Amino acid sequence: MYLCATDMFSPFYCHYTICKDKKLTGSHSTVQLIHYLNTIPELEQNGEFHFSNKRSFPHFISISLLLAKHYNSWSDQDANTSLTNLLVIVTARPNNTSHLIEPILQQISKHLNWQLIGEDDEGDEDRKDEDRDDEDDNTSAFMKTSSAPFRHNDDEPEDHEDGDKDEE
Repeated sequence: MYLCATDMFSPFYCHYTICKDKKLTGSHSTVQLIHYLNTIPELEQNGEFHFSNKRSFPHFISISLLLAKHYNSWSDQDANTSLTNLLVIVTARPNNTSHLIEPILQQISKHLNWQLIGEDDEGDEDRKDEDRDDEDDNTSAFMKTSSAPFRHNDDEPEDHEDGDKDEE
């Protein structure tokens, strides 16, 4: 399955990446990164190269560690035990939760000294630095998105009491 960061818009989920740059020139030890992510209290490892929110932190976060060849063309099979050059993150569109989710992603980005890139930031590399200076520094990618309901990754779908499917 191949995914493209710029083609993944969803009304329910936000898509982010953390990387050195979009040319993927930097990499980090996968083992050290896994160790670091395991120290973040809101996250739990639920796959060799995958983390998600703990049940005690009910705001959906999914993080995949990849060694991708291209920023806009990668697969969930692009994981590597030695090096990671791209973290792909999916969160529920915030519903007054940006103050909880944003610091986690910024913490990871700061630890790696890499960029946190949100779907609202796509295409910004073509803008001049002077244009960016005019923007309000307090406005994050999280604050620019709309909200939608979400479920925890362990939640079961709701059953209808009468057992019938909804009529269309």
